Amino acid sequence: EGTLRWDWNGHGSVTGLFSKGTYTDDNDRSTVSGTVAYRMNHGQPPLTLDYGLAWSDFARGSSSYFTPLQGVKHSAGLSANGYSERAAIDYGARYQFSYLRSSNFDDIATNVWSGYADAIVFDAIPLGAEGYYSVDNHSYRTWGVTISASARW
Repeated sequence: EGTLRWDWNGHGSVTGLFSKGTYTDDNDRSTVSGTVAYRMNHGQPPLTLDYGLAWSDFARGSSSYFTPLQGVKHSAGLSANGYSERAAIDYGARYQFSYLRSSNFDDIATNVWSGYADAIVFDAIPLGAEGYYSVDNHSYRTWGVTISASARW
């Protein structure tokens, strides 16, 4: 796997990725992708707009896991991430639309919303919450919520 990133100024970046993988059933996957991101402001929270294009292919399809053959995925997203040192809070939200075409599946268009908040409570305990919801053009829906905390002594 290899990744290259270039930040052309304080607002924009380009990232490229190449990866190969082999699964336990000896199925091989190759992926080439790229993303362009632009930070629209430097305030709190900064808003970032991004677009990604990915090509991925498997040696063969599998009935055990999702294997889009000759898959091309377009994705566009908007993110807002910020923090407050004084309140010890880190937070963010994201919306992403993606469109996947492949030779062995119907096209899949997906809307994803996600968000998180992390804080230090009582000046000692990290506490976090994150959640997501997605729905595609086939009415397939997923969602999740995670709560995390830790303690030191």
